[in-house]
Amino acid sequence: DMLKQRPKQFWGMLRQNATKEMALSTVDFVKFNEKIFFDASIAEDEFTPLSAAPKFHVSAGELESMLAQNFKTDKSSGLSDMPLHILKHMGPAGLECLAHLYNRSAIDQLAPTLWRTSKVTPLFKGKGDATLPENYRSIAVAPPLSKLFMAVMNRRITQHAKDANLHAPTQAGFMEYHSTIE
Repeated sequence: DMLKQRPKQFWGMLRQNATKEMALSTVDFVKFNEKIFFDASIAEDEFTPLSAAPKFHVSAGELESMLAQNFKTDKSSGLSDMPLHILKHMGPAGLECLAHLYNRSAIDQLAPTLWRTSKVTPLFKGKGDATLPENYRSIAVAPPLSKLFMAVMNRRITQHAKDANLHAPTQAGFMEYHSTIE
């Protein structure tokens, strides 16, 4: 209602609230998440090479298709200084080089540590005490090269699950052209 009647005041109020300091300290948020997500029993950087790695290689065409269809370039680049929109303007030669980089760096061996490092930001859920860590959820923003690689892998896994009929007939979540609303 306020948006229609007084748009300037509405957007001003929204901008003002968006830039407020969060009530939870970053240190408390990190400690809280570390208790939940850190598992000391998992060894770091274990990797077993695929026996048929070339079968799983990414192609320049696959990258081009992903970038053209639904790769959003107006999002954050996380900890990387590389703007996302650069990926859409690489051209055929650039995509060929990127496919080779992915294949040598993430399919044939363990992906570089920087590709596996995300910027984690706490986001207040909007209810409860803003000083309590459990009233926040984490948003992890991966670097641009990771985002594209994960999008390609996600498409492959989703397509495989669909082709192999691995979804329950009643499953609607995370499926294209399905809705969770009756």
